[in-house]
Amino acid sequence: MLINEFTPKKLSDIYGLNKQKEELTNFVKTYKTGNKALLFYGPPGVGKTALVHAFCKEHNYELIEINASDKRNKEVIQSLVGNAVKQKSLFNRNKLILIDEIDGLNGNQDRGGITALINVIKKSPTPIILTCNDYWNKKLSGLRSHVKAIEFKKRTKEDIKQIYLEIIKKKELKIEDSIITELLKNYQGDVRAAINDFQTLGNLGIIRNYEKTIFQAMQDLFKAKEFNDMMNAFEDCGLDLNEIFLWLDENLKNQCKTKEELARAYEVLNKANKFYKLGIKKKYYRYWFYARILMTAGIANEVKLKTQWVKYNPPKKILKLWQSRKKRSVMNEVAGMIAKQAHTSKRIAKQQYFPIIKAQLKTKQNTLIPIDKENMKYFL
Repeated sequence: MLINEFTPKKLSDIYGLNKQKEELTNFVKTYKTGNKALLFYGPPGVGKTALVHAFCKEHNYELIEINASDKRNKEVIQSLVGNAVKQKSLFNRNKLILIDEIDGLNGNQDRGGITALINVIKKSPTPIILTCNDYWNKKLSGLRSHVKAIEFKKRTKEDIKQIYLEIIKKKELKIEDSIITELLKNYQGDVRAAINDFQTLGNLGIIRNYEKTIFQAMQDLFKAKEFNDMMNAFEDCGLDLNEIFLWLDENLKNQCKTKEELARAYEVLNKANKFYKLGIKKKYYRYWFYARILMTAGIANEVKLKTQWVKYNPPKKILKLWQSRKKRSVMNEVAGMIAKQAHTSKRIAKQQYFPIIKAQLKTKQNTLIPIDKENMKYFL
């Protein structure tokens, strides 16, 4: 997964956040017993936790972390965090304690957690860092005077673009600007989600890292003069016949010089598509060989090579497929959460509860199930 492969190992690996990096470094380096804890607050996926992990890796700190899945009541805070601040590191390293999503404390399950944490902060010889999404949550009212709060704002689209470009550079990918633009349209503030979107496009075949890119293959097809070169133009780019058809269908209008030439090319492409579908229907895949001849040599023979550079765009159908799959994935995830709590099926959850969620979002009320801002658009 890209999200794991590009996990930052030092502060400089994280694009931007210069003020937050400086605050974190100064806090840890100048920390003394009795100092306030450091609280990072801001929306999910903006780098709060990643910054702490990167600092610890870079400076060889032992990180003791309590996240949202752990119980954080009075007993746990006193035993786990309290003991951690007193004990020396097993490897004689400096220590740092991270308590993630502190505003996610549950009422009964985490009873007394905040009070116990305040007592630990007052006496801790070890730097303590907290994170939360909502700094003004009522649960944190007693804690605010015991922390130094640092805000993390939603990362800009320019930040995300630079992250994409870094991935493209390290992975040696060749990607059209239009794909990056499409990705940025869907960005809603969560860096993790943005990287996962990039990964999803790769899984669907829009972003590839084969020996030959689809853009090179398209150029090779229309430059080829020999039959075998035309037939082998798409050989090493990893596309199936249906994907080749979509790329040709999207880009013939840019490649052909005249309307007559374009009409002939589409006539050949239509015949190729018929052979492709016939192979599926009859389960006789020899038809696919004829389809491939028509999609390569057949098309190339009808199109005169342009002397100027031609820009090839990814098929809109594949981009729409990606967007559709993401929407279905979000819907199913939310339906599953509702079904579990309401003891019903996903189908009933979608039929009976989704209209309520839609109405709540339109009137800006709290929804039945927490929904990330980036996913709200699928319900409106």
